[in-house]
Amino acid sequence: MAFADARPLNLLLRWHDGVLSACLSNGHDLGQIAQQMVGASRLKQFSADVWTTWHQTDKGLAREHLGLAIFKELIPAPIRHLLVQAEGVALQLQINESLMSVPWELAFDGQRYLGRKFALYRQLLRDGPQARARIRPAGYSRHLKVLILYGATDPSADQAYAQALETRLDPIEGLSARVMAVTDEGRDTLLRHIGHSDIVHCLGGWPNLLASPQVSTFGASNGKAPLRIGEIVKLTEPPRLLILEGASGGAQGADALAWQPALVQVASAAGVDTLFRLAPQSAPESLGPMADFYAALASGQRLGEALVALRAPAEDASLASEASLGPDLVCYGDAAALLTPDEAGPHPDDHLRQVTVLCYDLVESTSLLRAMGADPRSAPLERPAECAARQ
Repeated sequence: MAFADARPLNLLLRWHDGVLSACLSNGHDLGQIAQQMVGASRLKQFSADVWTTWHQTDKGLAREHLGLAIFKELIPAPIRHLLVQAEGVALQLQINESLMSVPWELAFDGQRYLGRKFALYRQLLRDGPQARARIRPAGYSRHLKVLILYGATDPSADQAYAQALETRLDPIEGLSARVMAVTDEGRDTLLRHIGHSDIVHCLGGWPNLLASPQVSTFGASNGKAPLRIGEIVKLTEPPRLLILEGASGGAQGADALAWQPALVQVASAAGVDTLFRLAPQSAPESLGPMADFYAALASGQRLGEALVALRAPAEDASLASEASLGPDLVCYGDAAALLTPDEAGPHPDDHLRQVTVLCYDLVESTSLLRAMGADPRSAPLERPAECAARQ
């Protein structure tokens, strides 16, 4: 039977010593727990084969075979049964580090991919509490500030896409975008602008540079001191969302997929959400969904709702539809997050609070007080009674 309402679903998956434990819940009346045996070698095979499958000539058929294998072998039967019945709502996928390289968005239930059926976003399970999201200081601009960085490897190609994206974002109300070439700016300048941005959108060569927490860099191509992801997340006010776009082809895309876990672990520990979009930037079709994504965030939609724009269920085999599924689009973050700067309400350093005073008067209240007298337990009633006695 189908679910009665469209509550967001939470699917927790944890693998340890050959056992994959799963729990599906909607935070209300649905709760299912199950386990399945999955060997370490088989688990690694899913991660290793994904890019080979993704770039095969007959990728549609190969993708379905891979998706069916993921759905049947990595999701226990009771959970699968419920996912098939579920409506297309938000699906928060909580996974531990061992499962990060699996292309869960490709899981295929025989009719639809999870990445198309649901607004699917990932969340990394941690042993300790996650860092609290930073709150912008009082008086901070209500505009969603976006910083677009390009030029790490191919300045000319990246610049064209960056400028086209800026043009698409310019008319969006409540959003201001700025484009910067990493090769033209000093390291301290870049860090300062990053610290003043809500979203940092990195284009082009980041997979070659953002390799690990120790050497993760962006913008090292001109001999200047490179940026490191560890430095970015340690800023007093780091960005709320880090978007890494580009490098979808061949080995570069496979390397990007392999590097995601290390980068996500650093960002997640600091409360910074990450969105990986590995579609080719040269595709004009990729600009529209990205602009819609930003417009949704600027209008006050939550991250999970805005993600729907990037996962538009195009049914054809065009580049746009290919880019909306599988390892080409992976989001780690809190789908309930609002990235609009005024989301936090009163700030810690703002000691003033709004006070609402409600005044009302009863008909013939003066005569009523004379007849009943003041209640000795109520100081507010004593004063009107005294005033009535003087009249």
